[in-house]
Amino acid sequence: MDSAIGLSTMIAIGPESFRAMLACFHAMYEHFCSAPFAQNLPVLMGMLTVWNSDFFNAQTVAVLPYDQNFNRCEPWRREAVDAILLKPCPVISPTA
Repeated sequence: MDSAIGLSTMIAIGPESFRAMLACFHAMYEHFCSAPFAQNLPVLMGMLTVWNSDFFNAQTVAVLPYDQNFNRCEPWRREAVDAILLKPCPVISPTA
């Protein structure tokens, strides 16, 4: 959210909601870096993606909004995923 889309997101949802969203992103990042693999939601979601693509030959991954208002969030979701994937993280031990 530190690119141009961050400003438009903050304008759209307001500074307080934007700070809350960033805090949630940070909390998930901390969870990703510190939680054991068995309880690490991003790792489990990644493993499910590999399972579905390798064993069920799934070619795509769907992120489906459960409310019509979330249809407008696609660029924000994409930006958040890219930011999380590109952010450095300490080495994670599978036995942690």
